[in-house]
Amino acid sequence: MGDFRLGKCASNKLQKTLEDRISLLPEEILTRIVSFLTLKEAGRTSVVSKALKNAWTYVPELDFNGLAALREMGDNNYRKGLEIERPKFVKWVNKVLDSHHKPSELNSFRICIDLNYSFQDDLDKWV
Repeated sequence: MGDFRLGKCASNKLQKTLEDRISLLPEEILTRIVSFLTLKEAGRTSVVSKALKNAWTYVPELDFNGLAALREMGDNNYRKGLEIERPKFVKWVNKVLDSHHKPSELNSFRICIDLNYSFQDDLDKWV
Protein backbone atom coordinates (compact mmCIF):
# COMPACT_ATOMS: atom_id res chain seq x y z
CA MET A 1 0.00 0.00 0.00
CA GLY A 2 1.21 3.47 -0.78
CA ASP A 3 1.40 6.44 1.55
CA PHE A 4 -1.81 8.36 2.00
CA ARG A 5 -1.38 12.12 2.10
CA LEU A 6 -4.03 14.75 2.52
CA GLY A 7 -4.29 17.42 -0.13
CA LYS A 8 -3.97 21.06 0.91
CA CYS A 9 -7.76 21.61 1.04
CA ALA A 10 -8.39 18.44 3.03
CA SER A 11 -5.55 19.32 5.39
CA ASN A 12 -7.00 22.80 6.07
CA LYS A 13 -10.46 21.34 6.73
CA LEU A 14 -8.99 18.81 9.14
CA GLN A 15 -7.09 21.54 10.97
CA LYS A 16 -10.30 23.56 11.39
CA THR A 17 -12.10 20.45 12.64
CA LEU A 18 -9.40 19.84 15.23
CA GLU A 19 -9.71 23.38 16.58
CA ASP A 20 -8.92 23.61 20.29
CA ARG A 21 -12.45 24.04 21.62
CA ILE A 22 -11.38 23.15 25.15
CA SER A 23 -9.49 26.45 25.35
CA LEU A 24 -12.78 28.26 24.81
CA LEU A 25 -14.18 26.98 28.12
CA PRO A 26 -14.04 29.29 31.16
CA GLU A 27 -11.17 28.65 33.57
CA GLU A 28 -13.62 27.75 36.36
CA ILE A 29 -15.01 24.87 34.30
CA LEU A 30 -11.56 23.63 33.30
CA THR A 31 -10.45 23.72 36.93
CA ARG A 32 -13.56 21.81 38.00
CA ILE A 33 -13.00 19.13 35.35
CA VAL A 34 -9.35 18.67 36.29
CA SER A 35 -10.23 18.48 40.00
CA PHE A 36 -11.74 15.04 39.36
CA LEU A 37 -8.49 13.68 37.90
CA THR A 38 -5.45 12.17 39.56
CA LEU A 39 -2.21 14.12 39.37
CA LYS A 40 -0.95 11.75 36.67
CA GLU A 41 -4.14 12.11 34.59
CA ALA A 42 -4.17 15.88 35.02
CA GLY A 43 -0.55 16.06 33.90
CA ARG A 44 -1.43 14.16 30.74
CA THR A 45 -4.14 16.70 29.84
CA SER A 46 -1.49 19.36 29.28
CA VAL A 47 -0.87 17.97 25.78
CA VAL A 48 -4.56 18.07 24.85
CA SER A 49 -5.08 21.81 25.04
CA LYS A 50 -3.18 25.03 25.69
CA ALA A 51 -5.74 25.92 28.33
CA LEU A 52 -4.99 22.70 30.21
CA LYS A 53 -1.22 23.20 30.20
CA ASN A 54 -1.17 24.30 33.85
CA ALA A 55 -4.54 22.92 34.92
CA TRP A 56 -2.83 20.10 36.86
CA THR A 57 -1.74 22.75 39.38
CA TYR A 58 -5.34 22.86 40.63
CA VAL A 59 -5.64 19.13 41.43
CA PRO A 60 -6.93 18.96 45.05
CA GLU A 61 -5.44 15.55 45.85
CA LEU A 62 -1.76 14.75 45.50
CA ASP A 63 -0.65 11.13 45.74
CA PHE A 64 3.04 10.43 45.22
CA ASN A 65 3.84 6.72 45.17
CA GLY A 66 7.54 6.17 44.69
CA LEU A 67 7.43 2.70 46.19
CA ALA A 68 5.32 1.26 43.36
CA ALA A 69 7.90 2.22 40.74
CA LEU A 70 10.79 0.92 42.84
CA ARG A 71 9.08 -2.40 43.56
CA GLU A 72 8.87 -3.06 39.84
CA MET A 73 12.68 -3.19 39.81
CA GLY A 74 12.62 -6.35 41.93
CA ASP A 75 14.05 -7.11 45.37
CA ASN A 76 17.68 -7.27 44.22
CA ASN A 77 17.62 -3.79 42.72
CA TYR A 78 15.29 -2.17 45.27
CA ARG A 79 17.96 -0.76 47.62
CA LYS A 80 20.20 0.33 44.76
CA GLY A 81 17.24 1.90 42.97
CA LEU A 82 16.09 3.59 46.16
CA GLU A 83 19.45 5.29 46.69
CA ILE A 84 19.45 6.58 43.12
CA GLU A 85 15.77 7.45 42.77
CA ARG A 86 14.99 8.85 46.23
CA PRO A 87 16.66 12.27 45.64
CA LYS A 88 14.94 12.55 42.23
CA PHE A 89 11.60 11.69 43.81
CA VAL A 90 12.02 14.30 46.57
CA LYS A 91 13.02 16.92 43.99
CA TRP A 92 9.92 16.08 41.92
CA VAL A 93 7.59 16.36 44.95
CA ASN A 94 9.13 19.74 45.80
CA LYS A 95 8.70 20.94 42.22
CA VAL A 96 5.04 19.87 42.12
CA LEU A 97 4.31 21.56 45.45
CA ASP A 98 6.12 24.74 44.38
CA SER A 99 4.07 24.81 41.17
CA HIS A 100 0.73 23.92 42.75
CA HIS A 101 -1.80 26.75 42.70
CA LYS A 102 -2.91 26.44 46.33
CA PRO A 103 -1.02 23.72 48.22
CA SER A 104 -2.54 24.92 51.49
CA GLU A 105 -6.00 23.99 50.20
CA LEU A 106 -5.28 20.37 49.30
CA ASN A 107 -7.95 17.84 50.27
CA SER A 108 -5.36 15.09 50.60
CA PHE A 109 -1.61 14.71 50.36
CA ARG A 110 0.11 11.32 50.43
CA ILE A 111 3.72 10.32 49.88
CA CYS A 112 4.87 6.70 49.78
CA ILE A 113 8.63 6.16 49.73
CA ASP A 114 11.32 5.17 52.20
CA LEU A 115 13.03 8.37 53.34
CA ASN A 116 15.93 8.71 55.74
CA TYR A 117 17.04 11.52 58.05
CA SER A 118 18.82 13.36 55.22
CA PHE A 119 15.40 14.38 53.87
CA GLN A 120 14.12 15.79 57.20
CA ASP A 121 14.01 19.38 55.91
CA ASP A 122 11.93 18.34 52.91
CA LEU A 123 9.56 16.35 55.10
CA ASP A 124 9.11 19.32 57.45
CA LYS A 125 8.36 21.58 54.50
CA TRP A 126 5.75 19.17 53.11
CA VAL A 127 3.86 18.90 56.38
